[in-house]
Amino acid sequence: MEYVSLQLGDEESAPPPAPSAPPMSDSLFQPRPPPGRPSAPSPPHAPRPHGAMGDALESFEVHVSDPTKQGTGMQAFVSYNVTSKTSLQQYRNPENTVPRRYNHFVWLHSQLIEEYPCCFIPVLPDKSGINPMFNRFQEDFVEGRKIALEQYLLRLARHPVIQSSKPLQTFFEGDESLMRLPEEKKPSFLGGIFKELSVTPKAPRVADEEFDAMRVYVRELEGQLAELHKFLERLVRRRKDLASSLAELGLTLITMAGHEGQSGGEEAGKAFTDLGSCCDHLAISLQQQSNDEAKKALMVVDDWLRVVRGAKDAIKRRGEQGGNTVLLRQEADRKTKVLAAGNGGKQGVTEADVMELSRRVEESARKCEALSERVRSEMEAMKRQKSAELRAMLCGFVRVQVQYGSEVQKSWERVLPSLVAGLDPQALDF
Repeated sequence: MEYVSLQLGDEESAPPPAPSAPPMSDSLFQPRPPPGRPSAPSPPHAPRPHGAMGDALESFEVHVSDPTKQGTGMQAFVSYNVTSKTSLQQYRNPENTVPRRYNHFVWLHSQLIEEYPCCFIPVLPDKSGINPMFNRFQEDFVEGRKIALEQYLLRLARHPVIQSSKPLQTFFEGDESLMRLPEEKKPSFLGGIFKELSVTPKAPRVADEEFDAMRVYVRELEGQLAELHKFLERLVRRRKDLASSLAELGLTLITMAGHEGQSGGEEAGKAFTDLGSCCDHLAISLQQQSNDEAKKALMVVDDWLRVVRGAKDAIKRRGEQGGNTVLLRQEADRKTKVLAAGNGGKQGVTEADVMELSRRVEESARKCEALSERVRSEMEAMKRQKSAELRAMLCGFVRVQVQYGSEVQKSWERVLPSLVAGLDPQALDF
């Protein structure tokens, strides 16, 4: 259960209403809960993805909980409890809870990329975000990353190929000693900021109409999702700002009610108290709405951005395999020509060398075709699930607007009679 906490400043130091102010018990709205008390329960988990890049059975449930800071200084890290429930017979127990840190997620990711290079494996959420020196252990960042890591595991656990993989099983029930990460693969203290600086030789890019179209589709989808994320984030932030302003307005009106009562204007004091309570009530409602929008929309888009970036990486790996095949074929052709020209002895080329290269070309071509088939299958599944999940997200977003929009209208309508009571009708003609 989460507690709503509005940034209102020091409430204890706010001027209290005068004794003659109308009592809050007569208000049309319930008073805001005192600090540390719940206003309404919030869902403990972000929305669950419908599945992964395929049609796996719902044989897995995964929860990431209890983020805890371990160690001090440069050696500090956050650990999580990862609980998995599965019906897969390969697991020793149907339910497991194990402690895991971010490096274990990196180990899992690297193992899966190596074993399944063209499965659409979502990229991991950043280790430290944009400002790692200051937000590594901030509560909001740690909570957001906990939810993102849970979504990441759910995608893997519901993937028809990956869900039965050995690396995933090791992650869910194995000992930490089995997940040692080589130094070169450990995430930097500064997160992913410098991870792309290393330069590695690249295979030539081979033009392929089918996969070029996939690259364009994924690139454009990533851009569209990034824009959607930006505007949803802006909406949530402004909703929170409006909630804070309404709460401050409510406190000001209730304070004014005390002065009205002190000067004998009990009817006006009652109206001010009711309006102040209404503003406070709506402030809490808007705060809850922004939380719901973040959970039901913003986090879903964030999850899909990681899925799409994983798809982009997989398509790139398939292209690199095609490029490697071209390089091998070019080398095989060159050495074949050397032999045909009778220059094998001078250049150290033998018939065995050519045969070995021909074998490697065939092997690389078969691997490229297998990766191509996997990418096609993953792309088809991703498009299908993207459509279903984003439509469900937008449906949930609209329902949030309807729910809270109705509540806002009803709240203003409830307070209006208190404000107009006893007023000259001509004073309302504006």
